[in-house]
Amino acid sequence: MYFKAIKGSDGNYYLSAKIYRGPDGEQRLIGVGRITGTRAKDLIYAERFWEKKPPGMLETLTENLKTAAKLGWFGFFVSPSGINESDKARLSAYREFARGMGYEIGEFTFNPNTYVAKAPMKKIETY
Repeated sequence: MYFKAIKGSDGNYYLSAKIYRGPDGEQRLIGVGRITGTRAKDLIYAERFWEKKPPGMLETLTENLKTAAKLGWFGFFVSPSGINESDKARLSAYREFARGMGYEIGEFTFNPNTYVAKAPMKKIETY
């Protein structure tokens, strides 16, 4: 599930609304409301990524996240100089897509020896 961050006339960012069908078959409107901080940035960066997504990216992204979920962490190569704007867009797209799959990807850290950005990943607890 993919949301867009929409900038309101008040200068705040809001999630676009999406219809979600729950396990019980009921439809629910989700994603409405003000967003701030890291989530707002992730949505903006993810939107940039999806505007230029290469063919087959959705399938690749899904498979990568399934593998990462089994490992409990997610990571991939980024710019040797550190996480740049292009990397931020890709990392945010993965983070937001994982959220739609029921997973949470934590904060990424950059290893300058391996050029890998890595973050913990876990199943989102629902009650």
